[in-house]
Amino acid sequence: MKNRLFFLVGVITACLGAAGPAEALDITKTVEGTVVGVSAGSVEVRGDANNMEVAIAVGSDTVYDHVQKLTELKAGDKVQVEYQIKNGKNMAVSVKKLEVETEKGAVL
Repeated sequence: MKNRLFFLVGVITACLGAAGPAEALDITKTVEGTVVGVSAGSVEVRGDANNMEVAIAVGSDTVYDHVQKLTELKAGDKVQVEYQIKNGKNMAVSVKKLEVETEKGAVL
């Protein structure tokens, strides 16, 4: 019985890889919330749904919407970030600023 259990655990681990099911399947997650902080290569967002903070790294392939680059974001901005877990790290697929002020001062 023990041998079967170890075999089963081994098969599952081999199928999913050491990274776990989310990374093995390239599942995209989304967090919508408020920017808590921005650093050279990442953004930290406090989710509206669960009030938890998530640190998400950005790369050269990250797509931006309503901003041109990460440094345009500041604490307090509302954003929606889609990300995947890559090598154990949250990596942004896209970063979208949700409240955008137009040239005439209107908020979109």
